[in-house]
Amino acid sequence: MHVIKTLYDRRTITGSGPMPASGHFRTHSAARAILYDNHGNIGLMSFSGRNFFSLPGGRVERGETSRQAIRRELLEETGCNARLLSEIGTIVEYRNRNCVKKISTCYRMRVAGKKGIPQLTDFERGMDSRVLWIPIQDALELLNKVKTNDYWGMFIQRRETAFIEEEIQCQKNLRV
Repeated sequence: MHVIKTLYDRRTITGSGPMPASGHFRTHSAARAILYDNHGNIGLMSFSGRNFFSLPGGRVERGETSRQAIRRELLEETGCNARLLSEIGTIVEYRNRNCVKKISTCYRMRVAGKKGIPQLTDFERGMDSRVLWIPIQDALELLNKVKTNDYWGMFIQRRETAFIEEEIQCQKNLRV
């Protein structure tokens, strides 16, 4: 497991400061994907109800592996079956507000077959969630451009930015 970055409350919200004192954190595991379509675009979830963007993915449920979770989440959020290409890395988040240590593993994946219809939860529909298919560089620009005041959104945007930057760097290294 390659840890790309560790995010803390104070550093995530203000951009600086010492690591906050940690108490007893509950650990949650999550799986994310940089999901490529057949045109080389990636899926990026737009949550206009909260003014932020996210890579598709979500929590690993009890009894699931991270790889099983990402396949389930991709089908739910993007309507797509996907083929696993490789693991990109992991980001660890310490969220003091709800005492959670979130460990997110991101995978490089490709759409397998045709794009289907997302099966969003009521919560996701309530946040006006939809998937955008855009070039990876455009996704990075959107993440850097849009500013959110949402506590969870700030973590999400920093996490997704780090995953996409890691993927772009990997692509550059492959071209060398």
